[in-house]
Amino acid sequence: MATPKFMIGDKVFARMRGYPPWPAKVEGVVENTSTKSIKYRVYFYGTKQIAICKQEDVCSYVENKAVLGKPKKSKGFNDSLLEIDSELNESFNHSDTSQVIDHTNNGNDNIEKEVNDNSGRLMCVNIVKYSPVDHKSQDKNKSAEVTTVSKLYKSQQLIDETTLKSLKKEYKLIDINYNIQNSLCLNKADPETCLKQLDELNVLELNSLMIKKHPEIVKTLQKLQDYIGNIGCWNMTNEEVEIFSSKAIMIQQKSKIIYNKIQSLFSIPFGKTFTEVFEEELKKFQSYTMDMAPEDFYCLFKDPTDYTVEEK
Repeated sequence: MATPKFMIGDKVFARMRGYPPWPAKVEGVVENTSTKSIKYRVYFYGTKQIAICKQEDVCSYVENKAVLGKPKKSKGFNDSLLEIDSELNESFNHSDTSQVIDHTNNGNDNIEKEVNDNSGRLMCVNIVKYSPVDHKSQDKNKSAEVTTVSKLYKSQQLIDETTLKSLKKEYKLIDINYNIQNSLCLNKADPETCLKQLDELNVLELNSLMIKKHPEIVKTLQKLQDYIGNIGCWNMTNEEVEIFSSKAIMIQQKSKIIYNKIQSLFSIPFGKTFTEVFEEELKKFQSYTMDMAPEDFYCLFKDPTDYTVEEK
């Protein structure tokens, strides 16, 4: 397989049939063993859609902005320019603090490390298989092998029952988020899979720390609440459109329910929105964890932002 030209989080122009080159962000490299071509999963600004694009249909945003970044009449295009430029400026001025903190793993995709915790001895499980989309230490190919919780438990016998449950939940959360994103691409969609994943997410018992460690699930649920698909570009019969539209509405409704459940995990003062509170808490959390090694970060089972309060 050829070497990918772009990394997770890179800002690009991506071309889809029927659209001009569109501002987008690389969210992953798609493994395709049947061909030697590279394909990327990209997030389109403005439309909030996700699609799979060949490498030849993707080019650098910064290098081609002068030619491809001129205002257009296409619906949403000018808004997409504002969104991507805003992210680029924020990334430059604030070292990308709005995204997940960069934890360098020095190429080690299967990290296992003993750590000490107030509750006893713990063993960290590697869960970088589907790490946050802007996690720069993530392997370019998201299909990297993961040390499973069960295998680690059997081989090390160092994980207590409570910790084992937490690790399984976090692994499941990451897996669900990845499957949802893959099920709803701009050039194809599998709403049934998405709905099943949302059902699994709905029964998953989460806490605020898990959400802070994996904030990409919040972004995914925000997108799903506006999901309508790409019916205009799909070759569908009227009956198929009707069926898909009804499922899209179900996706919106289920994602809203789960989003509200996540909101309930946080204390929201009067006069503030969940988004404001979450961004503030996430920024504080990241400031506490920015210097942590990846294995220590994934082994967090107590919110470090609470320690100071407890100590005082």
